[in-house]
Amino acid sequence: MNDIFKNLDVIRRNLSGFCLQGACLAMLLVVGRTVQAETPPEFSSEQLHHFETSIRPLLVTHCQSCHGPAKQEAGLRLDSREALLKGGDSGPVVNFDSPETSRMIAVMKYSADDIQMPPAGARPTAEIDLLVAWIRDRAPWPVAEVAISDTPDLRNPVIARAHHWALRPISMPAIPQVALHPQLGWPTPIYNEIDSFIDAALAKESLSRNPEADRRTLARRVAIDLTGLAPTFEQLQQFEQDSGSDAYEQFVDRLLASPAYGERWARHWLDVARYADTKGYVFTEDPRYPNAYTYRDYVVNAFNNDLPYDQFIKDQLAADKLHPENSPALAALGFLTVGRRFLNNQFDIADDRIDVICRGLMGLSVGCARCHDHKFDPIPTADYYSLQSVMLSIQEPPELPIIGECKDEAAATAYRQERQALLQKVAEYEASFPAKLEAEVAAHMEDYLKEVAKLRGWTGLAAPTFGEPREPASHRWRELLDQTPADHPVWGPWKQLTETANSDFSQTWSLLQQAWEQKPDGVSPVIRQALVDSPPTDVSQLAARYGQVFASIYVQWQTEKGTSPAGLANPAEEAVRAALMQPRSPVGTSWPDARNFLRRTERDE
Repeated sequence: MNDIFKNLDVIRRNLSGFCLQGACLAMLLVVGRTVQAETPPEFSSEQLHHFETSIRPLLVTHCQSCHGPAKQEAGLRLDSREALLKGGDSGPVVNFDSPETSRMIAVMKYSADDIQMPPAGARPTAEIDLLVAWIRDRAPWPVAEVAISDTPDLRNPVIARAHHWALRPISMPAIPQVALHPQLGWPTPIYNEIDSFIDAALAKESLSRNPEADRRTLARRVAIDLTGLAPTFEQLQQFEQDSGSDAYEQFVDRLLASPAYGERWARHWLDVARYADTKGYVFTEDPRYPNAYTYRDYVVNAFNNDLPYDQFIKDQLAADKLHPENSPALAALGFLTVGRRFLNNQFDIADDRIDVICRGLMGLSVGCARCHDHKFDPIPTADYYSLQSVMLSIQEPPELPIIGECKDEAAATAYRQERQALLQKVAEYEASFPAKLEAEVAAHMEDYLKEVAKLRGWTGLAAPTFGEPREPASHRWRELLDQTPADHPVWGPWKQLTETANSDFSQTWSLLQQAWEQKPDGVSPVIRQALVDSPPTDVSQLAARYGQVFASIYVQWQTEKGTSPAGLANPAEEAVRAALMQPRSPVGTSWPDARNFLRRTERDE
């Protein structure tokens, strides 16, 4: 790697050559296309990636069979941005100023008095919202795209190797011979072949080279390029006073030997590897990669130790197959494992790893092939899923290996003992928390039911009888009660009384009592007795009656469960206990579901 930077001033000048090559490439790619009605805006890589992964699959799957290369119903094509902007027989189909009113969106909303597209069935609101947002962004679409009919069939690997610029073998170009410019009377001496290309491009534009920089300026440029840091006064003095013919090379070598060299240039590779020390949103799981720094350090050391590039790549893909146990090179596998975790969706994780390998190592995105054979490149869906099968077979050990040599065995032993003690405390906490949660919620169901009533819009409720109810537990009770039928023997009275208007509470209560007289078996006798003995006049009192019943039943269950683990002996009381400790209830849950109800302080603990 170091050799790349030996003549950094030359490399810096080459950048203009690369830019010229990029401009020529862009021109070649658009040959044969019809000129678009508007100059397409410049879209970010994120916008184009979003188009390929979220928008193009919708168009291909639901639109292009009727509005594509083979068939254009109503004169409309939807397989290029140019065709999209052109619209169909009835006019434009997108409105950048008011995306929601676009004709394309209107027909997808399936209005009864309008055309309904796609014919196979209405699309979900989420997909329509994606299309509206895409139109609002002025319909990002790769602008260098060309129709297949205008180019060789690059989906054929044999043809692609001969025609596709990215897949053709590298060849040595002819070195341009630059004659003295008749007016400018240069070039200056050639340092290497790259200068010939630069001089040829400059001569074509009647431009001359800049004058050579003085030593102080050159030293500053090189130091900032190689290390990201300006040279120190001592470094400048040493370089300026070195009269040797290799003073510049020696100065560059000293910079390359500096740890700052690897620290600066590793950042560029870490960007390619989408390096981060967090996983993204993963519910309640710890979002951190506490050992991510080991991959960062591996990359820094690879630059500083001049690791051959082929070995650098092999380590990052298969270090566990190439190196012995506990080798520091195992940290290189962070190239695959430090990416986002997508709520632990294994297929999205595999897609992310395929993407970083193909874009990072080959400069070629294969994400399109997750849904369809690539339109222009020799990347079939079969190849994508072959790669996916490899990614899905990766097994990450629950405990990462210790890498490197231990230089202080006594300190390592003390660390392991302390860590084991902490893990034991965590295990004990996890084992005891469900019982703590169960007792707390069962004893304070009055407050949780009042919170449920608040979530349903009730106001003017009495304050909690204890602290603050756990918000996740309140939401869980609301979900469970929303799914409970109104004629449930235990929860029926609660449902009917809380789903009525506040002013109708007394009337609903009277109707309930009349119904119980006609059909006493329709309600739990335990609940009925508690309500009749002390009639509630509002929702706060209703929650209090239920809370008293549940607290009493729970205490009774703690007494009897040792001798009657299947349930309470009294069927009516058992029905109340079952309603309190139903599946997914915070009462009776176990770890890891109980983790969802931890307070912030408990989670921190």
